[in-house]
Amino acid sequence: MIWDPGNINKNSEHELDASFRWHDSAKMDIIISGKAATPKLRQHVAEVLRIVGEAMKVSDAHVEINLVTSAEMDKNVLSYSAPKDFVRGDAAWPLGEIYLNPSYIKKYGENFDHMLVHGFLHLLGFDHETGGDQKLMEAKELELLNLTSRT
Repeated sequence: MIWDPGNINKNSEHELDASFRWHDSAKMDIIISGKAATPKLRQHVAEVLRIVGEAMKVSDAHVEINLVTSAEMDKNVLSYSAPKDFVRGDAAWPLGEIYLNPSYIKKYGENFDHMLVHGFLHLLGFDHETGGDQKLMEAKELELLNLTSRT
């Protein structure tokens, strides 16, 4: 796995924010950014997504994980467009973006890895609109979480 510090982005509403890219050969391009993205958390997110992506047979894909603070959520910054110079992957299959607030997740007693896997499954087309869909998604979440807990 190659770690490559991405661009430093300047959003007109915010301070400088570093984005980081992990690329695992031809499998998945993962960009992790945001003010709540500590080096340890970035590494953890990359590892969880590597395991989950491999288990779901995701290849040649690009995903962006944005770890935001409560202040950013309170200001509703998630509705702003991404900076024009934001690093974009060249993968053939852009999965999408996941926004997570680690402090909010912790405050309300949620499991960070569960929320990350849940968001990733949504990018792959899973949902929980019907009871059957919910059971299928929950079963897949448990299966994937069991894989990530072995590391």
